[in-house]
Amino acid sequence: MDDNQNIEAIISNEINSLDSRKFLLAFSGGVDSMVLLDLLMNLVKESDQLRVVHINHNLNEYSDDWAQFSSKVCEKYDLPLINASVKPKRQGKGLEADARALRYQSFREIIQDNEYLLTGHHQDDQMETLLYRIFRGTGIGGLRAIRRKTKFGKGFLYRPMLNVSRDKIEEYARLKNLKWICDSSNNDSSYDRNYLRKDIIPLIKKRWPSVEKKVSRLAVIAEQNQSLLNEFAIEDIGKLKNYSHLDVETLSGKSYPRIINIFRFMINKNNMGVPSMQVLNEGIKTLMHSKSESPSMTWNDYSIRRYKHRLYFLNSSLNSPNNLLAEISWDIKKTINLGENLGSIQARFLTGDGISLNKCPKSLAIKYRKGGEEIKPSGHKITKSLKNLFQENNVLPWVRDKIPLIYVDQELISVGDLWFNQDYKANNNEDGFLVTWDKKMDVIHNS
Repeated sequence: MDDNQNIEAIISNEINSLDSRKFLLAFSGGVDSMVLLDLLMNLVKESDQLRVVHINHNLNEYSDDWAQFSSKVCEKYDLPLINASVKPKRQGKGLEADARALRYQSFREIIQDNEYLLTGHHQDDQMETLLYRIFRGTGIGGLRAIRRKTKFGKGFLYRPMLNVSRDKIEEYARLKNLKWICDSSNNDSSYDRNYLRKDIIPLIKKRWPSVEKKVSRLAVIAEQNQSLLNEFAIEDIGKLKNYSHLDVETLSGKSYPRIINIFRFMINKNNMGVPSMQVLNEGIKTLMHSKSESPSMTWNDYSIRRYKHRLYFLNSSLNSPNNLLAEISWDIKKTINLGENLGSIQARFLTGDGISLNKCPKSLAIKYRKGGEEIKPSGHKITKSLKNLFQENNVLPWVRDKIPLIYVDQELISVGDLWFNQDYKANNNEDGFLVTWDKKMDVIHNS
């Protein structure tokens, strides 16, 4: 039992070092998460909060059975369980990545303020991840492999078992007579990670028995070096209020390695996947030297675009065209969520200004740009096309099709919260309203 007590001591030290007693355990039902759950039950106090979340990936014929297993385990331990379901769409080698992305997206939606999401990643996972990243191509940041603690959503992501080997975890499970799920897909070596786990790593460990410790040491060194690179980046660009954009002038006079470091830093700050070295090098060249009005570099679902001597770092929702073509009915007494990360809009009621309540019904239509729209902006005497308004006011090109357009019948009365129709302006003593748009993105380029 000495080894058991050692595992218990390790996890106890890890959990008790945290500054919050709110825990969310990512529970697959496999041996790793099963052991971590059993260990936690001996550590949590009555005043602690421990919740469990199981993600059903719908990829295996037994997926629903695993969800039921998780429910029974939580009933046994008298713990609240959140059962979430995702459906990865990509095929082949992209299936692993898509499943992982959807899984962590669900975690981000579920985690609460100052809560710790605990996962069962262990020492062997550390080496597996490092090798996987090396073979795919990685930089210093990737050599950090699995990080013990990271900011995550409203809380933190924490891996308390990174210093525990898979052998010790399985030994603990057997001695405790724990039951767990065995996923047959883990034996399929056509998946890259399984190939490393089953075929490559055992050979490496046989030749170099202490390799896990050396991998952990490399991860620590990489973490220290990455911290130093981040300090250089902050020194070069200064502390920004908004990391979603960067003035090109900031890069002036910098060496090329420092420019690359700044780009990597900004990409990480915006939670964007890291592009390949070739994409990054060619993209920087395009962004720095292209004579196009709005050059860009694009990879996966992300892009960086230059507009008016400023770089904008865009996630997938901003990088993609707006596919919301259907008209939406809006009761102006209520706040409406626009979906697709476009924020929400509501009416702010006032007297003697804004859009006249007498000139429009309480229910309006929300549409998006198709081309050819016109409006007479408040304070103007002539009607202007949206195309000209957007160009004159430096509205960012990639958000122009994402601005909500409010209509009375077929007449445009408000362009988001940017302009409203002069012909619908309320008189001095007349009740009116203005559109308030809770934006999730930059809309206008400010010099």
